[in-house]
Amino acid sequence: MPVEIEPKEFDLIVLGTGLQESIIAGAAARAGKSVLQLDANEFYGSDWASYNLEGFLKWAECQHEKTSEVHGTATATCSARDRQQGELQSRSDGNSHITLHTHVELFCWDTSVASASREYSVDLAPKLMFCSGEMVDLMLRCNAHNYMEFKLLQGHSLWQHGRLSPVPASRADIFKDRRLSPSEKRRLMRFLKQVLEEDSGSGALPARFGDQSLVDVLEEEGLSGDLQEIVLYGLVLAHSDQRSPGARCVSACEGKDALLRYAASANRYGAGTGAFLVPLYGAGEVPQAFCRVGAVGGATYVLRCPVERIEVENRPAESAGSSAAEGASPPSPADGCPLVTGVRTADEQLLRCSKLVGGAEALAPLLGPGRLTFDRWISRCIAITDAPLQEGEWQALVVIPPRALGNSNPYAFRVLQFGHSVAVCPKGRYLVYFCTRSDSADASASSELGDAVRTLLRAPSEDDGTCTEGADGGAEPARPNIDVRPRALVLAYFKQAAGPRAAEGSLPPNAAMCSPPDEDLDYREAVESAERIYSALFPGEALFPREAPPATADDSDDEAIAALGETLTAAGLWQSEEAPRQAEAGQAGELAGEAARDG
Repeated sequence: MPVEIEPKEFDLIVLGTGLQESIIAGAAARAGKSVLQLDANEFYGSDWASYNLEGFLKWAECQHEKTSEVHGTATATCSARDRQQGELQSRSDGNSHITLHTHVELFCWDTSVASASREYSVDLAPKLMFCSGEMVDLMLRCNAHNYMEFKLLQGHSLWQHGRLSPVPASRADIFKDRRLSPSEKRRLMRFLKQVLEEDSGSGALPARFGDQSLVDVLEEEGLSGDLQEIVLYGLVLAHSDQRSPGARCVSACEGKDALLRYAASANRYGAGTGAFLVPLYGAGEVPQAFCRVGAVGGATYVLRCPVERIEVENRPAESAGSSAAEGASPPSPADGCPLVTGVRTADEQLLRCSKLVGGAEALAPLLGPGRLTFDRWISRCIAITDAPLQEGEWQALVVIPPRALGNSNPYAFRVLQFGHSVAVCPKGRYLVYFCTRSDSADASASSELGDAVRTLLRAPSEDDGTCTEGADGGAEPARPNIDVRPRALVLAYFKQAAGPRAAEGSLPPNAAMCSPPDEDLDYREAVESAERIYSALFPGEALFPREAPPATADDSDDEAIAALGETLTAAGLWQSEEAPRQAEAGQAGELAGEAARDG
């Protein structure tokens, strides 16, 4: 029996429970607005969700069966009757549907892993949080952290010279690193110290931290190639090859900000602790935490509620001018302005709203033919292994710099590993996530990530006694029966679209599109995008504004005494101790003036 949603009018309707959508919904509810958040799925998170193993395999099979291409266009029609009634309906032939995930490939060498399906929490978009990053700050402002648990990342390594080496992030790390010569240690320490001093305005680098590239600054500071890789890909976390002609280089200013963020995060929760937090139970807990914030604020949440239609209506341009959302173009005064007025669910319930927020898939019917594109793609691989990448590290980050495996990777490979201590898999099993940026919608994820996967993992079909290629492409000596790489039990590859772009004027000004997960390691872009969308929909309002700290008992007593004193003084019943002192000072001034005149 369909659920009747009450009330039927809202300030904001949000389609989907992805991260940005949930942040915006939670903030609007906290600000006192009426909010309805709908999701066609039976779970929270949308493209940011975490699945048990059986659910993930079903998701992968479903994505594999979809025939629409990720770079295809969404189409929608609006018939004459629809125009009269103000409804925009997607075509029944399915051309309005888009999918963000393509090139799905599954490999399973151990079917017994499915028996512990419920012990797995598999992320579609795994990420970490900087201990002093934007996401932690946002969660503290809105108390979303009360609904989550975290652990610190244990290991952070960089692939150099055919092996994994720890990234030195502190003075102690640098001086105990045996790979670095004494002169390299001094140069790296001096550079990082200058960055910190520059932030306080006392360093020797301010003149260089402008539009100049970070790699040029590192060259001028005399850092070796290995040290530059540590800074560029281990600490700054740059994506592209910073020395490749035509590549987008990290500016010195951007590099400084990234280094300061890393420095502020490292050791925040104790000496020797890393810079990153790992959410327990998977990254899908993050959007759910913001949904709980919204629910506490009075928002309504309905799962298993697909939307069939998005309703629009032409209104005078001036009625929408102040509500233009991010990416929306100014309305035409002559033609009026199409505004979203509500949605109609699959149960034919009409729900009205003043503003609408959703992801690319949810808002595709609004855009029209050829009006939705993606500016980049992400290749992902999820592996279940029988051992950690490095002994003793259950939660770890590995970065393989661009070109480190030959010319196969123009972008850095990011590898995240999580174990049973963060409640995402059974004891003795590990989830390993591979990710890299891609310029092609057609190249498969397996072709772009295969070298990285084979470098760190071995499939059961590989013979332990065969020769393997080193990082420089040369053959390493055969090591019969000795292979320290973890064994892959399951591998799942897929491609994900990122950076959706709606053509100018295609979205009504009271609708906003949220982006799917990006390729960055942390949540910075997601938080900043949510802030931009929220400020565009609700001008002059901040996303979860900082609240003044509550007054202490002493503060309250002092304020009450001061207010009482003002009242009594005004009535002439009491004179504060300050008043006689002021009167005496005035009299002394008058006497001094008289003495000066007499003299």
